[in-house]
Order: sequence, then C-alpha cells, then structure tokens
Amino acid sequence: MQWRRGLRTLPLFYWYSNEMRLSVCVLTLGLLAHAAHAQVLAGTVLDSASGKPILGARILLLDSAGTATKALVTSSDGQFSFSIPHLGEYRLLIGRIGYPISISKPFLFSSAFTARVSLSLSTNPITLDTVTVVAKEIERRLPYLVDAGF
Repeated sequence: MQWRRGLRTLPLFYWYSNEMRLSVCVLTLGLLAHAAHAQVLAGTVLDSASGKPILGARILLLDSAGTATKALVTSSDGQFSFSIPHLGEYRLLIGRIGYPISISKPFLFSSAFTARVSLSLSTNPITLDTVTVVAKEIERRLPYLVDAGF
C-alpha cells in the first residue's frame, strides 16, 4: 500500500464502515420502493368538438373535501401529470378561458398505480365580453431636447 502525505491510498469503499454501507443500501432500497409505490394521475385535456388538445388549461387536484392540493397547466399537447400525495378520492377541476369550468368524476386511489385519463372540455365556448381600451395621447418632451429646439 502506498502512503501519501500521511494517508494510505485505498479504494474508496474501504473508507466506509460496514454499518455505513448497509445504511446506504437500505436508504437506496427505501427510495426505490417509495418510487415504485407512487400514485400518478396523468392524461390529456381535449376539445370535445375538434378532439384537439387544449393548451394552457388550468387543472386543480381536489381531495375528497374539495380542497385544492395541487395545480398545474396543460402542456402544448394538452398533457398533464399529478403525483397523488395520499391514498383516497380525488377529482380534477379543469378551466380554460373561453370554456366552462368542468369537474371530473371522482378517482379512487386505494393502492399504488398510474391512472391515465382523457378529459374533454365542453364544445360550448363561453363568449367573453368586449373590452374597449381607450388611451389619450400624452406628449412627453425631454427638457434637454426642448432647450435644443426639438
């Protein structure tokens, strides 16, 4: 074995005790087991008339009491994915400008699994009120330009 500045040069695993190696293994297995038992609710939001994905729909994950636990916005292809925090019953509240708000039927998570759903927003778009924007011209002249004759 070589000595370098008072320390022996050994492979890295020799520096860890057996207890520490066992702890790292148990922790790693625990993390893998937790990931394997996660509940996921994923899917797509579509326009019910055209069947096209809806970009930017806001989705709230509601627990059994109706409290929003998570929120997200659909991607450009209408996709979304929630990691469910606890076992139980959940609903989705979906909204998008120009569409009526929709609440899904309940999803019951009693074990670890991934649920894929396809949700459609009503084809009766909501007509928004006309907005009129009025601005009045404000003349802004910088003092040094006025002094210079501009």
